[in-house]
Amino acid sequence: MLDPERIVTALPLLPDQTVGDVGCGTGFFTEPLARALPAGKVLAFDVQPEMVKATAERMANVGLANVEVLPSRELHLPVANSVLDGAFAAFMLHETDNLPALLKELHRVLRPGGWLAVLEFYRREGKGGPPLHIRLEPEEVQVALREAGFQPEGDALALNERHYMLLARAV
Repeated sequence: MLDPERIVTALPLLPDQTVGDVGCGTGFFTEPLARALPAGKVLAFDVQPEMVKATAERMANVGLANVEVLPSRELHLPVANSVLDGAFAAFMLHETDNLPALLKELHRVLRPGGWLAVLEFYRREGKGGPPLHIRLEPEEVQVALREAGFQPEGDALALNERHYMLLARAV
């Protein structure tokens, strides 16, 4: 349902950026992000040790050396302030019980003007995905982004009938 290359080409990437793949899972987006950053780096974070291992193995198998896979905690990324040019958060905001704190943490690790891409599920019936009651509509995410110090860039981009992407800048 999702074309990771199409999504990555919609990001404001520059080839030498350092980008965080927050909640990287098995590396589904980590790989195309790394390929789009030939002079840059991807820091792939996940709270689940099995996902950290799966992503590290995947990057080794495809020979991508510009990825560092790091275990994280839900509300703390193991990097200093303002080290990322961009952050990619696919299908993980709805997982937290503390969205404001998570967004503030993402803001902390982004340099001023850095970008954040959020992919989420519309709150619609459909096969698969999280329960409807925890899904986040684009307007809800935009409000939370503003409250955390981000400036949303335009409306949500519909990726398909189930998923959308929002872009924002750290201000």
